[in-house]
Amino acid sequence: MQVYAARGVPHVAPENTIISYSIANGLRSGIQIDVRVSRDGVPVCIHDATLERTTNGTGLVRSYSVEELKRFDAGGWFGEPFAREQVPTLQEALELLRGVPIAIGPMCPGSEECIVRVIELTRSVENTLVFDAVDAVDSARRIKSANPSVKVGVSCLTTADYLGLRKAGLEGIDAIWASTHSGWLHKDQVREIHADGLQVHVSFLSRWEDFKPYIDGGVDGICTDRPADLLNVLGITRSPSSKPGAA
Repeated sequence: MQVYAARGVPHVAPENTIISYSIANGLRSGIQIDVRVSRDGVPVCIHDATLERTTNGTGLVRSYSVEELKRFDAGGWFGEPFAREQVPTLQEALELLRGVPIAIGPMCPGSEECIVRVIELTRSVENTLVFDAVDAVDSARRIKSANPSVKVGVSCLTTADYLGLRKAGLEGIDAIWASTHSGWLHKDQVREIHADGLQVHVSFLSRWEDFKPYIDGGVDGICTDRPADLLNVLGITRSPSSKPGAA
């Protein structure tokens, strides 16, 4: 089963930063990355549409060039040891994480082609899954149109979402990225999705009580903001350090 560290290790280091990805990588975890696009069309790693929560900047991410975004402190809000961390570009993240399983969530529509270009440039096609975070099937189809070899996942919140997806056609879809909030995904449902030829990845989980039914249910991947906890349960990790630069 694949473990994806959601935005790195957000309880240890500032989310969606190089240090956070580096620590998660040191745990032998895959990484989930949120991506938006700068004013000049560069994919950058940040979740929110605005800068205030995770940087000392203000306003919309898309209002700034990548050079301008790099001037903001993306770590000081988390703690002084992380001050001067920058908003990374997707290219920087993928170059750091060569060969690491990556799940990319496009956070704005129309960003698929430039994301695929970076995946190709960094030779990350084989180890990357792009799951929709905006407009589901249309996003998946745009990704496949840009490069049919890039694996895509479609988000489902309920059984009805999956049945609707099946009715519309599963061609070109590689996986389901399932939200677990409504409790819809049970063992029989996982088995049914597997029978349709798709993988099942679930997000976003934090506790052992959350992990266990999905491990037992045979999912292919879990995305968690507590990757060390899940990896320890699976017996395939070492504990993280909160110090910058630690693995």
